Amino acid sequence: MANSTHLLFSSRKKVDPHSFVGDTGRIFYNEQTGELRLSDGVTPYGLPIYLGGTGVTLERYVEDSVPAYHPIANPSTIALGDGSVARSYGGIVQSSGVFSSPGDAQIGSYIARGITNSNVFEELYLDGSTKQLLVQPNTSIAYTITIIGRRTDGSSNEGAVYEVGGGIDRLDTLVSTRLIGVPTKTVFSEDNPTWDATVIANITNGSLSIQVKGEHGKTIRWVAHIKTVEVSI
Repeated sequence: MANSTHLLFSSRKKVDPHSFVGDTGRIFYNEQTGELRLSDGVTPYGLPIYLGGTGVTLERYVEDSVPAYHPIANPSTIALGDGSVARSYGGIVQSSGVFSSPGDAQIGSYIARGITNSNVFEELYLDGSTKQLLVQPNTSIAYTITIIGRRTDGSSNEGAVYEVGGGIDRLDTLVSTRLIGVPTKTVFSEDNPTWDATVIANITNGSLSIQVKGEHGKTIRWVAHIKTVEVSI
């Protein structure tokens, strides 16, 4: 049989892209993520494709095995592997399979940031202003958080580095969100001992809240790298 060439055209269907099968050999994409997929006429969400070759050749991506659960990523996130679900802003998650449903056995990497100008604890956010690292219902998370602070005003070159580790979990309700035991904090380096970092369980939003404290009258930028291991039931 001679090779054939498909001419592409665009149309829109109001269907969930993760359940859409499409026509064999046709390319479609998720408008929310821009991810291209190739229909084989059978597989929901089609087959993954990627840019390959020396130019911009579009090739079908072939894995050793087809994942049982395709990764799911919210806007501004990345989901990798089999069965991962990226929900929190800016997160990168990875899974190599599931117990029973997507996202119930995965690891994650997140970045939070913020600025302090006083000597009271303030929260760091994933987008720098409002977005938090949420704990899903019936989920436990082990976390390791590396936090660095640097003063940006004045002539003094001041900074601090902390690491906080522990666990957090939640049942069905937001108010059930709690820390597992007492977090462990290590002060790696610190120019001023009045600076500090800690974590709390936010029962209003069901989130892991990273808290930092600087000094009154000093402007300090803070960045935190959160590494997680997540399990759900």
